[in-house]
Amino acid sequence: MEQAHQGDLLALYETFVEMQSAERVLFRRLASAHDLHENALRALMLSTSQTGSLTPKDVGRRLGLASGTITALLDALTTRDLLRRIPNPGDRRGSLLELTPSGQRLAAMVRATYEAVFEHAVPAERASALSADLVHLTAEFEARD
Repeated sequence: MEQAHQGDLLALYETFVEMQSAERVLFRRLASAHDLHENALRALMLSTSQTGSLTPKDVGRRLGLASGTITALLDALTTRDLLRRIPNPGDRRGSLLELTPSGQRLAAMVRATYEAVFEHAVPAERASALSADLVHLTAEFEARD
């Protein structure tokens, strides 16, 4: 690998780590403002997936958490009327996750915060290309799972 490219990759890695850290701080602050554990808010946000309904197992896999931990998180979100479990038509023993109106409002507030960050940090003409790059990065990380 050429030395200049290696330097670019190191800079990319260091920038990525800094961005992750800043995002975690922001997300923690959002969770705390709503009296939620960070993982509970992440589970709630995953339940807004545009790829269709998720099962509790899907959320656990995507968060890297054990089944018992996910059950407790989802129970807490259900108790707070942010999420509900609905019957899974594809698996009569399982359930799908659905946001309640309160959960939808909270998810919209979190998304609006991120959209404001993106709007300020990413020029409109680069947003689509950056999104595509992030899709590729995600696939590379998942391939090393």
